[in-house]
Amino acid sequence: MKKGFTLIELLGVIIILGIIGLIVVPVIQGTLSDSSQKLCEDQITIFEKAAKNYVAQNPYGDYDNIDISLEKLQTEGLLDESDLKNPKGGIFDKESTVKITYDGIKYTYKYSGTCED
Repeated sequence: MKKGFTLIELLGVIIILGIIGLIVVPVIQGTLSDSSQKLCEDQITIFEKAAKNYVAQNPYGDYDNIDISLEKLQTEGLLDESDLKNPKGGIFDKESTVKITYDGIKYTYKYSGTCED
């Protein structure tokens, strides 16, 4: 009596592992993509909070409808160089802006750029 596996048994195991791989790899890639998108959204929230801090530190400015660049926020000390790193690769454009609008009741802050590679 021989010990070991037959060729058919080995092929069966390889096929099963291949099927499992076909199912698992797209799920993992989707999870990684979702997490980098969430990191990117969090980074944009940091930009908007920096603009909010800018308005708080400079309360007598005219903020009815202005754009503040990321470069301006960085020179004011509200953003670090590490804050400008894009989780999807590269860095955010320092010329992109956070739009500040005031509707008579409250301020709103909206980042004008995108979070692309």
